[in-house]
Amino acid sequence: MLLVSLPHTQHSIAVYSLLNAVEVASNMARYDGVEFGHRSGEHASTEAMFADSRRAAFNEVVRGRVLAGNYFLLRRHYEDYVMQAMRIRRLIAADFERIWRSGCDLLLAPVTLSDGHRYSEFTQRDSRTNTAALDYCTQPANMAGIPAVTVPVRLSSRGLPVSLQLMAPMFGEQQLLQTAHWLERTVRFPRLYVID
Repeated sequence: MLLVSLPHTQHSIAVYSLLNAVEVASNMARYDGVEFGHRSGEHASTEAMFADSRRAAFNEVVRGRVLAGNYFLLRRHYEDYVMQAMRIRRLIAADFERIWRSGCDLLLAPVTLSDGHRYSEFTQRDSRTNTAALDYCTQPANMAGIPAVTVPVRLSSRGLPVSLQLMAPMFGEQQLLQTAHWLERTVRFPRLYVID
């Protein structure tokens, strides 16, 4: 086993959050109530119908991401935000490429920074906090565009799951899934049920 350095992965949550908002804004633009999506009642103008349809169909999280994404996509912000995030995403991918070229076949890493959360703990926090905390370890693989899989390996002292993730180079899915299957058979993780 080798220890490796992925120095740019610490920025993956920020990069993901920005690029996700840009993607949401871009993808949700088509849901105008004319060809796609919910259409609200009749209005004095097409613009008013668009606004009312989106207000009724999109929840607060989606509306927030659309607003943030459109802000980042403005010509005066595009270079500072979107282009910078894409540069950092390339650096994250380059970190992984360097690891694969060094002879590493798979990476083993944690899935979360702590054991699992009880359902009642999870539902008490807002979605953004949950996402940032839970995705911290898994976003680098997404930003690098590499395959990854998580496997639960044991229970913590609180009786909650602890998982590991395996990551592989692009097109390394066969070895990734074979190793995950071997790990799953080896640790014999018990079946879990939701605890309130």
